[in-house]
Amino acid sequence: LVMITQMTVVGLIAPLIGPAMDAGSETVRSTYAQAQRLIMVLVAPMIVLLACGGPFVLDWFGNGYRTGYPAMLLLLAGYGLWAISGLSSTFLQYGGRGRQVLWVNICTLVLAVVLNWFLIPRYEMTGAGVATAVAFGFGSLWTIVLYRFHAASLGRPADA
Repeated sequence: LVMITQMTVVGLIAPLIGPAMDAGSETVRSTYAQAQRLIMVLVAPMIVLLACGGPFVLDWFGNGYRTGYPAMLLLLAGYGLWAISGLSSTFLQYGGRGRQVLWVNICTLVLAVVLNWFLIPRYEMTGAGVATAVAFGFGSLWTIVLYRFHAASLGRPADA
C-alpha cells in the first residue's frame, strides 16, 4: 500500500516535471516541495495505521503470521524511506541524472542481497526485515543527497 500510494502520486506529478524543468530551478523546487508534502500526508498516516494495526492485519492470514510483526515494522520503515526518496529519484531522472539513479538502485540491490544472505539464516524473517530496511535506508539517503546536491542545476534558468 505504501509503495502504491507513492507511485500514484509520482505518476500524477510526472507530467508536471517537464514544464517545471523548463520554467527553471525555482519552479522545480516548488513542484518538488508540493509533491513531497502530498506524499508525506498520504504515506505517513498509512505507515502509522499499519504499524499500530499490524497484529490485527497479520491475524487475517492466520495465527502463525503474528510472529512476522517485528519484520513488518522493519519493512514499513524501509518502504517508508523508499517512498519518501522516490520523488527525488524521478526528478533526478527528468534532470538528466538517470545514470546516477541507476547506480544507486544497483548498489541498493547488491546491499540488500548481501545483507539478506548473511542475516536470513541466523535471524529469519527479522533478518530479512533488517536487510530490506537498511538497504532501502541507504538507497533513500543516497538519492536524497544526490537530489539536494543537484537541485540547483535541475531545470533551465527562468530567463533562458
